[in-house]
Amino acid sequence: MNIYLAPLEGITGWIYRGAVQKCFGGFDKYFIPFIKPNQMGRFSARVQNKKMTRIGKTSHEETLNVHCFYEDKNGSIWVGTESGLYIYENGKLEVAGFIQSQLPDTKIHGILRDKEEKLWIGTFGKGISVFDPNNKLIYNFVVENGFCSNAVNHMMQDSRQRILVATREGVVLFHDTANPEEYEIFKEQNGLENSQVRAITEDKLHQIWISTNGGVSRLDEAKKVFYNYRRSPAISP
Repeated sequence: MNIYLAPLEGITGWIYRGAVQKCFGGFDKYFIPFIKPNQMGRFSARVQNKKMTRIGKTSHEETLNVHCFYEDKNGSIWVGTESGLYIYENGKLEVAGFIQSQLPDTKIHGILRDKEEKLWIGTFGKGISVFDPNNKLIYNFVVENGFCSNAVNHMMQDSRQRILVATREGVVLFHDTANPEEYEIFKEQNGLENSQVRAITEDKLHQIWISTNGGVSRLDEAKKVFYNYRRSPAISP
């Protein structure tokens, strides 16, 4: 996995970069950011002769509270928002109506397609919904049918094409997306620093790193143990 950084002025400062340097060995490439925040919390273009086009406004909403993006193999951009699922293609942002009509919740926090072309949608209130390649709902993983949490914070697909899900009740690992009903859950009793998981990533050595409310954890799958990294002078608040 390559790690790229386009730092946001005033946000990704030296503390952030130092923490990533210590945990991941630095970045493979830096990019000059296209946007910068101002003191009012708004973003503006910082590269000359570039135009920023706002695409968030729709006929029925002033703004969209965006949580995640996913680009599929056709170049379409899927957008997960607080109010539902959108797709950006052919220069237009539209509600993904057929899929959204089947979703049990509209707070979208994760979007992925697996190796079988199934579409995975993680929500913050009703778990994970999985759609077949024809966009028909085939699975819904929620607490009511044995899933660990209905609140999904983040989803990622690793180099082995497995899907890992960050929830408020641990990490869920789908080893084989061809059999989604078989998965593994990691919580504090398994050695995870904290079960409220925020995000997950994979480094160059294919190790899984997990950010939680209690610190950072690294999963050693060969030994089936977690190495936990808490607050220290090297990683300041």
